[in-house]
Amino acid sequence: MAFRNILISNHVKLSVKNGQLLVEKAGDITPIPLEDIFALVVDEPTVYFSTALLCKLANFNILLFVCDEKHLPHGIFQGFQQHSRQYKVVKSQLEIPKPLEKQVWQAIIKQKIINQARTLEKLELEFEKVENIAKLVKSGDSDNREGYAAKVYFEILFSRQMTRRCEHVVNSALNYAYAVVRGAIARELVGYGFLPCIGINHESELNNFNLADDFIEPFRPLVDYYVLKYVALENDLLVIEDKRKILEILTFDVSVESESYWVMNAVSAMVKSFSTTLRTGTLELKMPTFL
Repeated sequence: MAFRNILISNHVKLSVKNGQLLVEKAGDITPIPLEDIFALVVDEPTVYFSTALLCKLANFNILLFVCDEKHLPHGIFQGFQQHSRQYKVVKSQLEIPKPLEKQVWQAIIKQKIINQARTLEKLELEFEKVENIAKLVKSGDSDNREGYAAKVYFEILFSRQMTRRCEHVVNSALNYAYAVVRGAIARELVGYGFLPCIGINHESELNNFNLADDFIEPFRPLVDYYVLKYVALENDLLVIEDKRKILEILTFDVSVESESYWVMNAVSAMVKSFSTTLRTGTLELKMPTFL
């Protein structure tokens, strides 16, 4: 099982040989088994890739992020059409009954708000008001309890956190972490044969990852907690150590139906359960929360 998440922040040459990623710098070569790698983040514009490596990354379903001039994940490379019955999967995705679609979105938003309340509770902040909002989520979230909960949640969360840290670096860290988890979700969606551009609630014509943006919602509070609790953020800008720690969020322990999962495995469980939901026509969505 892939478990390593690698950050490249220096000028190196990346190639592949005998099933191993070769990281070459100043004549020294470090080999890393491809089967061990879940994600590869390249945060250096002068890194060289071989075409053979890109093909192998796709074959091993390894997620490749490239960062922009602000050092935030900007592009994603992943394999395409790897599922043996993609037509069947996409057909079920397109033909999801409207009542079931609304139930799925209701479940996602309810879990997101519950996780927001747990984040506040674990940070020893007021959480009861947010917790109560979760009980009011209707089918399809027709009353937009998500928006109201977000307003209350962030007012409580950042009223204290921003007094200790620079707002800019906190936002950068959160955006970095969201992008990493979003990419992991997109990877799993493609692996299960889904088209990430076709969402449940997100429907932007300009967004190639609408479904990933649907599925990231219950993970967002977990990301908030992880970043604020475990990432140092002692400078005005993100430093390499911050980014390495953020990347470790993929192996952060969460709970899915009372069992311990890494975030990247929780992503897989959620996508797999969505596939089951479409196949059976009944809501069987498995979503993450705190241990």
